[in-house]
Amino acid sequence: MASPVKRPPSSSPTKASQVSLFCQTYDALFEGKDPAAQRHSFWDEIFLLKVNATYFLQLIEEKTEQQLIDVKGSLNSLFSHCVHAMKSENQIQSANAMKTLCHFMQGVFAKTKFKNFGFDVIDVLMGYDNLQSTSKLLFDAIQEIIKDRTNEIQVDLALKLLLVVITATDNINTNVLVEELIKICMFDDLTTLLKGKRKRELHGEMVVAIISLLINYNKREKNTYAECLTNVSDDVILSGIGSVICSSFQVANSVWMGHAEQKAKGGVLSNISSILGTILGADEDECEDFFGLGSSGAGACLLMLYETVRLNPNFVTVITHTKVLDAPPAEGDESATSERGAAQGGEVKAANLLSTFLTFSSFLFTDTNIESNGAAFSKLCWTILSCITEDTHTNAFLHDDNLNVSVTIYKMEMRHRPRVVETYSSGPIVTSLLELCIEFLFSHLKKRLQMDLYSHCLGVIHRVLCYQKRTQTRLTYQWQGLWSALAGLVKFIMKNERSLEHKAAFGVANQAVNICNFLMYYGDTLLSNLGYDQMFYELIREQSTFDSLYDLAKRHTRGPSPNAAQQLVSDLGNIRSIVNHFCPRIKTWASENKVTVLTPPQVLLVVRDNYDTLNLRLMDNLDHYTPYTEIPNISFLELVVVDILQVLRDVDLHLDPVVLT
Repeated sequence: MASPVKRPPSSSPTKASQVSLFCQTYDALFEGKDPAAQRHSFWDEIFLLKVNATYFLQLIEEKTEQQLIDVKGSLNSLFSHCVHAMKSENQIQSANAMKTLCHFMQGVFAKTKFKNFGFDVIDVLMGYDNLQSTSKLLFDAIQEIIKDRTNEIQVDLALKLLLVVITATDNINTNVLVEELIKICMFDDLTTLLKGKRKRELHGEMVVAIISLLINYNKREKNTYAECLTNVSDDVILSGIGSVICSSFQVANSVWMGHAEQKAKGGVLSNISSILGTILGADEDECEDFFGLGSSGAGACLLMLYETVRLNPNFVTVITHTKVLDAPPAEGDESATSERGAAQGGEVKAANLLSTFLTFSSFLFTDTNIESNGAAFSKLCWTILSCITEDTHTNAFLHDDNLNVSVTIYKMEMRHRPRVVETYSSGPIVTSLLELCIEFLFSHLKKRLQMDLYSHCLGVIHRVLCYQKRTQTRLTYQWQGLWSALAGLVKFIMKNERSLEHKAAFGVANQAVNICNFLMYYGDTLLSNLGYDQMFYELIREQSTFDSLYDLAKRHTRGPSPNAAQQLVSDLGNIRSIVNHFCPRIKTWASENKVTVLTPPQVLLVVRDNYDTLNLRLMDNLDHYTPYTEIPNISFLELVVVDILQVLRDVDLHLDPVVLT
């Protein structure tokens, strides 16, 4: 038998009487009684009382699922009166009604032994037969409060109420309340909150979380919120979305940077994985208040960035704007400065969304363990970068040499080096992107190699090169790091081929090989003369690596993945031709000049003198890639959404007492 719920003590007679009335009322409701039977004004009075969340939630927790079902009539009445009180002109009544609903639903959703969430839970809350009518009244009331926007506390509670509804289940597609919510499109009302600076700072992360999750409801079907996001052309709204995302990433970057600096000083802190968990939603308390939604802000903002980049062609103006932290002030917005701006002398430090995202990604990539949510969010970062580098306008921005945008890249600790935080303040942003890609190729060579992440990384490099070839852009860049990274990847695959899935491994190796093939054909346009020569030098120096890869692929042409192996054998042809062409000539030159060990400049001299006699096989479609499509990735995105839902559900919504002035 469950122990009786203890009533909390009170410090004054007045408060004691209010606490007592609240407790008596809810005791009666959970016993199936009607405390309003003899008092017509009962519900108006009860919602003037402060909500005792602890006592309320304990009542629900102490009841079994069957006991809640047995008193569903009283609980349905409570739910219905809360919905009606939300529309009260008395702001305290309205706010307390919403807080009551938040706690009521959170408590019932936490009960894990209901046989059927869709029926039993809804039956306890509002009565399953009343689902459509009551939920419509609820969501209409929420929409009205958000649309009115005059009372910040009410808007805040309305948004939190939406989050409680949306995060009720791990699978958003099976949430029957979201099925009803999606019928009432609040997109315009929600995005209007992003126009003004103050409202954006107060509600922005919740708005972004709500929209990004609703876009992911039944992705395989028509989705009103996805259509609305696609059609947004208002620069103020788009800039507001970018501002919220950029601000969230900046806070995350500051947290990571602080930990990295303390580690560099020898401070005793948790490893970077625990920091990642804090940012994206682990159980660490250390940083839970760095975001408006606790530790969940960055994850939801990352999902929103993906959806906006994918769906809205106009968002490119936000990505390519050099300063997007502050959206343009909306007409009628009286908030001239934010608290953050006031702390900095009335000016908010400007930052570019893309550069901030690259820094965020560099920190995020430090944890790509399959067991953690870091792997899923890392893949989402690479997917976003794939979409960005497919866009011509964004690529032009990336390659603009006249921009004064700095990018900070975090490089994790490895055996041969300490952790490093490097800031690239000169040259186009694409050089920082390439550094990020090369760093990833170098620093994630593990026996459980995550082929999909490596494939995305190589795909981003290939997209950048395709743009450079298409526009005949010659980038001032030290390409030596790329050659070394590609060779290192191939060596690792060779060394660990027994523990890797061959089809995926051959696919990734083939991507690396074809980047080399691409630059063999188009490098004279894209690379400096020295850079082009150095590429051939590296291919020759890694002769044994590529020969071994060829032999491995040749052996597997009759194995379980013959097509992937055969394709790799074919694409290695030109590299083998280069090796077979230059190696004998290098040996001849060394013999003629009586040199035992050639220096790099001497090898480069031989290479330059023998280009004319080199014959390479013509390869098709080296400058083409398969554009990103979402359908094959929906299952992966559903897992990302589950991670975000679980984090949001555990976040303390801080339903503080109502204080109206």
